Amino acid sequence: MFVGVRTTNEQEKADIIADLTKKMVFDVEDMSDDDIAKTHVRYLMGGRAANDNERLYTFEFPEQKGALLKFLETLQNRWNISLFHYRAHGADYGNILAGFQIEEREQSENLNRHLLNSIMFLKM
Repeated sequence: MFVGVRTTNEQEKADIIADLTKKMVFDVEDMSDDDIAKTHVRYLMGGRAANDNERLYTFEFPEQKGALLKFLETLQNRWNISLFHYRAHGADYGNILAGFQIEEREQSENLNRHLLNSIMFLKM
């Protein structure tokens, strides 16, 4: 679960995190210093996800012409992209936050391998 909360000061933030940690069955992680997470939550719309089997990945993506098309072509139609957030900094690489819908454990392992190989291929 990814939730954004606006606070007025550090103490209020600490109190909310402590309260959530006590009441929730999920781990609570403060992502206040994660720029890509902050940008993503700024544009996030509320609602329940349609698929409980979503996996989130974050990685660097090359800033070069055709890199996104090449990456999408390697995915073919094997996995459904449920979220794709790209943030460029004017450097050689941009930050990506991507969500994929995964139905089975084997698909998850295959996707992990595929992403690693694809991203390494794109960096060459």
